[in-house]
Formats: sequence, structure tokens, C-alpha cells
Amino acid sequence: MIADKHRNINFSRIELARNTDVFSRFQDFGIIHEFISNLHQKLAMKTFTAVDSSGKQTGTITCQIWNGPLPLIVDESVLHIGTFWALTGVNDHIQQTLVRKAVEHLKTLKINKIVANVEMGQKKNLEKLGFTHGNALICLLDSSEQEYRKSSLIREVPGISIETLGEEADDLVVSNWVKMWKENGVTKEFIQQNYEKQTLDFIKDARLRLNYQTFGAVDVASGQTIGTVSCQLLSGTMPQCLAPKSGSVWAVYVEPLYRKRGIAFRLIQELKVYFKSLGMDRISLIYASEAGRRVYERCGFTQIDMMILDKPEIENLAIPYSSYQPSIEVLTRNSKMLAELREIEPDCPLRDSELQLLLTTVPYQLNSIKNVNPAIPYDSIRKIQQNNGVLVDENDNWFTQNLSKLGRGFDLNTLSQNSERMASKFNRLASHWEDFVTGCGYSPVFEWLCSLSYTPLSHLPGITVSSPSSDTLCVVDICSGIGLPGHTLRLTGFCGHLIGCDISPGMLDKAAQRACFDELYVTDANVSLCVASESADVIVCSGAMELLDIPKVLSLCYQALKPKAELWVSFQWDNGLDKPTSHQNVNGLLENTAIDLLKNNGFKVLSVLKCDSAFVTPKPSVDEESFRLVDVPYLFYQACKE
Repeated sequence: MIADKHRNINFSRIELARNTDVFSRFQDFGIIHEFISNLHQKLAMKTFTAVDSSGKQTGTITCQIWNGPLPLIVDESVLHIGTFWALTGVNDHIQQTLVRKAVEHLKTLKINKIVANVEMGQKKNLEKLGFTHGNALICLLDSSEQEYRKSSLIREVPGISIETLGEEADDLVVSNWVKMWKENGVTKEFIQQNYEKQTLDFIKDARLRLNYQTFGAVDVASGQTIGTVSCQLLSGTMPQCLAPKSGSVWAVYVEPLYRKRGIAFRLIQELKVYFKSLGMDRISLIYASEAGRRVYERCGFTQIDMMILDKPEIENLAIPYSSYQPSIEVLTRNSKMLAELREIEPDCPLRDSELQLLLTTVPYQLNSIKNVNPAIPYDSIRKIQQNNGVLVDENDNWFTQNLSKLGRGFDLNTLSQNSERMASKFNRLASHWEDFVTGCGYSPVFEWLCSLSYTPLSHLPGITVSSPSSDTLCVVDICSGIGLPGHTLRLTGFCGHLIGCDISPGMLDKAAQRACFDELYVTDANVSLCVASESADVIVCSGAMELLDIPKVLSLCYQALKPKAELWVSFQWDNGLDKPTSHQNVNGLLENTAIDLLKNNGFKVLSVLKCDSAFVTPKPSVDEESFRLVDVPYLFYQACKE
């Protein structure tokens, strides 16, 4: 049976929403509306919704520049924070996809740190995307004000008085705030010139709206204020009606000569009493140093529900491709082809969705499926393809017509070192790729994928990729190109969740036209895959490893696979007979080398197919005046995560 598409994905597109539409269902809609109206332009706020095929909303997320709860006086190249809130989704996959979309928007704003308060049930989804607690801490205020007051008195520091300070201390707070940044490695040129006004304006506003308070540690003998801490109600990260009753802390600073005497601890104890008197149930902060972290943890701060994504992970997170669906022109053509096929094959038992997948096959792909499914109207499909100008002639196509040009080759090894050039190269090749795989005789690849599709999975006994029970599986086709491996799995009956990723948007344009993927991502497989950790049942990578950093990619595959899940991967093989791609500066692997690479990266080999000719390629003669077609041998491995 050939698989239907979009079985239980629960969304067919992610779209930009009008905020008022999304939040009108909340009881405190007026507060939310005021929040988003004031900050929509200032903070580049956007809301995205997941919408299913019937138009029903199945998830939301709102993202923006972080607006506090502290004055950021450093250059944006040092710290530029974004956040998101109102994350909902009927399943984990939708939530993860919406977070990716929010990150995509925040990346356009040059955000280099993302901070988000999330519900406990959402933590695992963010962790799978690379979020950690980072340098964020929360303290739950589960005691009474009197109990905090009592405990704080026990912690008095000899010779130090903790006092509540007013506006007269604002300049000192500004000074201490700058000192803190400098002590943590931020040099003068990266501190904004108007830092004093910016901090004072922040304090003035927080004092009016957010119960801002400064506490100071005063040396009784000299009368000098030798430490301060600033605090106020948490604001700016989301509408207050959606946030916990939370306070926030910043500018905790003690003069160096007075440190390691418990003064910072005592200041934190005092603000805990203050927040409890305001009815707060928690305090949040982002610490700047390990010394600070140790102090806060002694004060009862822990890592709970604030999640952070730092710059490297922001840059590496794969972003959803713009469309998972074919263009209107392709859909119209495919509908016409289907109608013509039904007319000449009225008794064909296959469903329309199955025939649509068959009508977009290339010749050797169709051949491999014909061998396992006798119900396929092979001759009629080829006739319809030919009548509509989409059939690739095995003997006369772009590949066969350009053998002399292709025979000259190019340095693939050098090309693979530059991801932008690599993407550009394959963008140009995308429109010819059906011809390429047909002309070079790609048949063994399709046959290998078909055979594995009917083989029980190692981590799910009795279940195959082609079985009806595969609807719960997640398969990832990395370096998917125009989507032929994933398409082939659909043709064998795979009905689970299919994700494709490639470095080339042009290739993904073609993959979308196959109408078989649930998600497509533009990503460099050397840097990041498109799935959360331990979420994939099968990862397929065919015909690409020789262009990749193999250990790095295998490591990423290991992280993405569920325990005992499978990797289906091919390597160009050095079988000792020829060096078919030496003119392109690419060589195959010895069998022992391939096995060692898999084992060293946590994989157990389940099966191997040794193929002396996975396809052919033109190779120049010694004098480079002519060329010959040579076989390219491959090793096809089925391996599982140990």
C-alpha cells in the first residue's frame, strides 16, 4: 500500500496572525491588547499560528524583543535578548515547529540570546531544540513574610546595616551596574554612551509602575554604601496577566573589599522579604558570574521554568522552509494527470493519493516500486507522464546530453568547505536533478530503500516503515535533495511523519512539488539537523556523506535518533578497482573505515549492501580530451543506535 499524506500532523501551514484574533479568548484580553498595542512596533512583536487543513487553529506563539526586566546598557553585539510567550499547541511537534518559527523571526532582529518562561510540560520540547536553563534562576517564595524576616535577622553581617534606599541612591545604582558589566569582561567600547540616562529612565519608570526598590549595604563605621541590589515586579517579557506573580532582580553588586562576608546573601534575603510583602510567589534573575550563581543558590534560587537559547544554538537551529506544499501550477498539472490516468485505468484499485505519488516518480524509482506492488499501472503512468512532458527519458536527458561538460568535473572537496557555494551549486542543479539521477542510473539506491522499508525496525519489533502501524514513526531524510528518498518511502507505504532537510532551497522547491513531506528545512547537515534530540525513528542519508564532515554528521544523527533507532546511510566505496571521482577530488572509503566511523559514533551495523555500481559518472581520460563512463561503487548500511 502506498501511503496517504498528512495523517495526524494537525497543521498544514504556519502563518502570521493578527494578535487581536489570537488573544480575544483570554479573560484579561484588555490588558493583553494594551500590552501588544504599545509594544508591537517598538519590539517587533509577531504572533504565529498553526492552522490545520480545515482552517482550525492548532497552536500559537508570540515573539518579540525582550523589554526588561533590567536596563540593557551594553551594545547589542554583546547582548540582544528576544523572548516568546503564549506558546500553545495540540501536540509536541506543533509546539516545536512554532518555536522554530519564532526563532526564525528573532534571528532577523539579530537576537543573540532568547529567554522564555514556559510551563513545566513544555520544557522537554524546548530542551529537544537546544534550550537549557543557562544562566537563569528562579526562587519560589513559599514562606510567609514573617518567616523570611525572621530568617534574615539570623543572617546579619557584623558592622553592616541593610537599608531601604530611595532616589538618592539612583546614581550609585548606575555606577554599580556599569562596574558589574566591566568586571564580567565587557569593555568600555561595548557599553552604550547613554548608559546613565538609560538606567535612570528605567529606574524612574519601574518606580512608578513596578514597585521598584533599591536595598543597600552600609558600612556602619564609615557610613559608606558598599553594596546595592535593585528589584521590581517582573515586566516586559509578557502581559502581566499571563505571567506568574514574579519579581525580578538586577544590579547585585558589592565592593571588592567587602566580598565573601555574606553581604550579597543578606541583600537577597531582604528583597525576598520585600517581594513577599507585595504578594509575589517567585523571583527570577539572570546571573552574570559563577560567583553570583553560588550566592543565589545559597539563597534558594534553582533552575525551574525559565529556558534560554544562546547564540550558537540560535544560529544552528534549523528553520522551517517557506512551503511544504506544491505550487498551484504543479497541483493543477498533477490533477490533470490524475484525471487522465483514471480515464484510461478506471478499474485501478489504488486511491487517488497513491496515484498522485506515482505520477511524480522518476523512471528507476517507479521501476523499484513496480517490483513490489503489481497493482501499479506502470505503462499507463509512463504514458501520462510523457503526454504531460514530465517523463525523463532514460537514454536522452540533460545528463546524457552534457556528459562531456560533466566529465570535466569540479573540485567537490573544495566546494564542500563553503556552505554558501555548495548551496548555490545545487540550486543551479535542482532543475536538472530528475534527469541527473535518471541518466546516471540511480536504480540501486531506490531498490535498497525499498528493501529496508519492508525490514522490521530494530527498536520496534514487528513494525516496518511500510506497515500501516508506521503512522506513529518519524523519518528524517537529511541532504534530501529533491526529495527522492523520502518520496520512495511514501511509495512503499510509509504513513508516518516525514521530514526533509537540505542546504539548497532550490532542491527543496523541487522536494515540495512531490507533495510527500510534512516538513522541509533549509539547514547545513554539518552544523545542525532539523529535528529535536531523540525524536527520529529512522534517519536516511543517501549519496551525500562524501560531501560532509562524516564524524560530525554521524554524531548529530546519533543525538537525533531515539534509543535503538536506525540510520540508513551510504558511503562511496573504495573497492580497489577504480577511483571514479578522483577528478573531483573525492574518494571512497574502505569498508573497515566506514564500519569504524559508524562504531566510533555509537552505531551498530545491522546490514550492509556492497554495490559495485550505484550509478555511473563521466570521468576524463588521461589527456582530458575525452571521457568514459565509470561505475561509482557504494556501501549501503543499515545501522542502529547503541
